[in-house]
Amino acid sequence: MAFVLTTKKGAPVDQALREQFKEAFDTALLELADYLQKESPRGVSPSGNSLAGSWDVRPSQKRRGIIPEVLGSVINTAEAAEFRIRGRGPGKFPPFGEGSPLAAWASAAGIPAFLVARTIAEKGTDRWRTKENILGQDPITLKFGRNSPLHTVFERKLAEEWNKITV
Repeated sequence: MAFVLTTKKGAPVDQALREQFKEAFDTALLELADYLQKESPRGVSPSGNSLAGSWDVRPSQKRRGIIPEVLGSVINTAEAAEFRIRGRGPGKFPPFGEGSPLAAWASAAGIPAFLVARTIAEKGTDRWRTKENILGQDPITLKFGRNSPLHTVFERKLAEEWNKITV
């Protein structure tokens, strides 16, 4: 998601206003990352790289002509984060060999990893079937729903911070 700060063509954007907007944007990104960290599903992570503890904010600034675009990302660097967040659809077997996240989870649950992998290959995961995930994102269309934290948390905080900006 990118927000672009624009003015009339060729008009310079006041540096102080630019800095205030960047601070507002970064604050909203941090609040989104905090929310996702608190709401992330907890489970076994063989690498110690938990889903909840792997949210990171990566703001950056990209120049396009005179007007800079302030860009930022909230990412999750955990192993298999995409499937752990949105779930995995049916189709093929997920990796279930020794050292895989599924093998660690199955071992902790006392279930043979092959049986869990076969069920996922046949039906998909519960999270994928119910489409309930912390991103509020449909696992098939990848569209964000009305209740997505991108809308409820990020946009609310950005609007709140935007209203504090002085021109």
